[in-house]
Amino acid sequence: DMTEEERMLKYGYGYFTYMLEESEAWEDGGFEDEWDPSNDPNWVYQESLSDSARHAYEIALWGDWENWEEPEPTYDEDGNEIWDESAWVEPDWTEIGGCYNLAQAELGGFGGPDPEMDALYEELWPKEEEMWERIQADPRMVEANQEWAAWMADGGYTFASQEDIWMYLDELSNELWSDSEVYYQQIEEGAQGLSEDELEAYYNEAYADFGPWGPGVTEEEITALAEEELAIAAADWNCRGDMDELMKEVSEEYESQFIAENYELLLQIKEMQEDLGW
Repeated sequence: DMTEEERMLKYGYGYFTYMLEESEAWEDGGFEDEWDPSNDPNWVYQESLSDSARHAYEIALWGDWENWEEPEPTYDEDGNEIWDESAWVEPDWTEIGGCYNLAQAELGGFGGPDPEMDALYEELWPKEEEMWERIQADPRMVEANQEWAAWMADGGYTFASQEDIWMYLDELSNELWSDSEVYYQQIEEGAQGLSEDELEAYYNEAYADFGPWGPGVTEEEITALAEEELAIAAADWNCRGDMDELMKEVSEEYESQFIAENYELLLQIKEMQEDLGW
């Protein structure tokens, strides 16, 4: 029931302010699993089975993955995993089986890359990017943005555009978690050579003090960043004036033109999405 102004002044851009709400939920036990398995007849039935019967049940439901070889991940020079859509291979569900897998495949699969759809999007995305650039370059938007930037500067903020605010928040976030990867690497190094029985206890202890945001990040840091975010949001809101309404008006003009110019391409994408069950 909040107005846009109320939401903006209370939550800012939903960045660090939402993290504080997660902190409160964490402390209140809000992240604990509230699902009661005894209310699930499937769980009750599985618990009644012998080990061998339960194993057969799980294979019938989820399929037999014993012989499935997942493609090896690739990593960049910093050791971060690289996601390559072109390397993703959807399993042969008829071979793996499992009623869940077969039903999902019949409904359109699991959302993996589709070459024909990818080709259509590769054609569409540059056109969308061009449209966005034209919107930003419209004289009405240029003038409004310059006025907004000048008003923000009067308040002590040197953002050239509203997009710069998000880039700034991203930078603060990256700085906050800059050391997290080191923690995770140290944990994985410590896990080398442990047995399966030892691993569970090891990971429970290793992650015990992480808190809701992972290693090395305190509530005091998040609180300070949330306060800065809200101060920026308040200044942004006060400087916007009719900018949002103008943006909507200008965008609709260019979007209408975009749809007219790319109608056949958009229709192809829509029909293919429907065929894929998207």
